[in-house]
Parts: sequence; structure tokens; C-alpha cells
Amino acid sequence: MNTDYLFLGDSITDSNHLWLPETNGLGDGYVAMLADRLGPDARITNKGIDGFTVAALLERLQRGFLKAHPDVISLLIGINDIGVALNTGVTLEELQFAENYKEVLKRLSDTGANLLCSGPFIFPHPQKYQIWIPYVLELEQIMGEICSSLSVPFIPLHSYLTSLVKNGDYDAVTVDGIHLTTYGHEMLAEYLLPHLLF
Repeated sequence: MNTDYLFLGDSITDSNHLWLPETNGLGDGYVAMLADRLGPDARITNKGIDGFTVAALLERLQRGFLKAHPDVISLLIGINDIGVALNTGVTLEELQFAENYKEVLKRLSDTGANLLCSGPFIFPHPQKYQIWIPYVLELEQIMGEICSSLSVPFIPLHSYLTSLVKNGDYDAVTVDGIHLTTYGHEMLAEYLLPHLLF
């Protein structure tokens, strides 16, 4: 039986899916790698959008962004919300992150799909991203609590992905502190795979 998978998120999910026609709209990141692992019975749609925040996703959902009825929805988002907060001096509370995230999850759950949520991650490479780490951990806690309250599985990714850095070789896992290398995407796909088999 075919299973329809929908992947939502920011540039990490997007991964050039609109600009690489040879990837059939999947991009060159973890979504395409999961498509290979999930096999021919899985129908995959990548709707990740570069720069997406939770507020932007909620706005799209309110405008009828989802037209299909997937069996499984995977959501990986949050790092751009931190960027907005740090670059504007607005707190996550003032951005209404928790309220918006909860509403997004409710709307996605209302589709009847099985929902899997993943937390953001950051690498202190370059060093300027060191100050982002407490925000990532704060978002992990907020997202985890909201997911728990709605009985939605939540996968924190920061600790796992940063643990892949061996002997300070950040360049093996991340290209710029936020985005992943091919190896990083492969390891993310492997990590998420068992959680997507509902």
C-alpha cells in the first residue's frame, strides 16, 4: 500500500528542491535520501521553503497551503525564528512562537496525518553561532512540551547532530553552522527514518 509523506520546514528541508529538476522536486538533502530509504511504496512531497519561520508556516496554512491529504507529515523548523529574535531584539515570547507552533501542530493534526516534529540545531562554526545554542535548547524544550501536550512525537536533533562532529571537524557535518553537508543530511535521514514508519 502506498504511503504519502509530506515534508515541511525551512531551507534544511527545502535543500534546493525547486532548483534541481533532476531530483523530481525532492532536492538534494535528507528528504531525497529518505525517499530512497522508504522505497517505491512511499510517495514523497517536499514543501520546505527557504527562510520559513513558524509564523510564516502558520500564515500559509491559514491560506490553504495544504491541498493534499498525506498519511505522514514531517516538520523540521525553528532555526529561522531564533535568527529573527536575535537580529531584531524581539523575544521568542513577543514573536508568539509557542502559540504559533501549537496552532501549526493543531492544523497539521487536523488533516488526520501522522505527525512527526523535529527540533532545530546549530553548530558553533563559525563561533558567532555559540550564542544561538541557548535559544536552540529553549526552543527544544518549548516544542517538546507542546508536542507532548498534543501527543505528537518530537525528535530533538541538536545533541545528536553536534555529536557527529569528531575532533573539531565541523566541516564534515555542516557547511556554514546552520546547513548540513551531504554526510550530515545522510545521518539526519538515518536518524529520522525509524520515526517515520507509522
